[in-house]
Amino acid sequence: MPNDTEGANLLALYAYRPSIYARAEVTHAAIEKFGIGQHILLRQLISAISQDLDLPYATVSTAIYHLMWYGKIATDLCSLIFVDSAPTSNTYVWLPEGC
Repeated sequence: MPNDTEGANLLALYAYRPSIYARAEVTHAAIEKFGIGQHILLRQLISAISQDLDLPYATVSTAIYHLMWYGKIATDLCSLIFVDSAPTSNTYVWLPEGC
C-alpha cells in the first residue's frame, strides 16, 4: 500500500494516463536529454524541451507526466512531485534502468 505522499503523487499522475497526452517528439527529446544515470530537475527538463521544440510548457509538461505515469521517466514517489498543481523545485527525474 502506498503511503500518503506516494498516493498523492500517483493520484496526480493518474490524470495523465490517457494517450491524448502522448507526444512522440517530446518522448524523443526527453530521452536525448538524459545521459547514463543522469538525474535532471523536472522543471528544467520541461523548460528545455519546451524551448528546443518550440512547444508550450503545458504541452510538454503533460507529455512528460504521461511518461512518468507509464514508468518511461522515473522519479522518487516518496517525495511530493507537485504543489498547487505545479512541479516542485526539487523534483528530479531520470530514465529507469533498461531504457
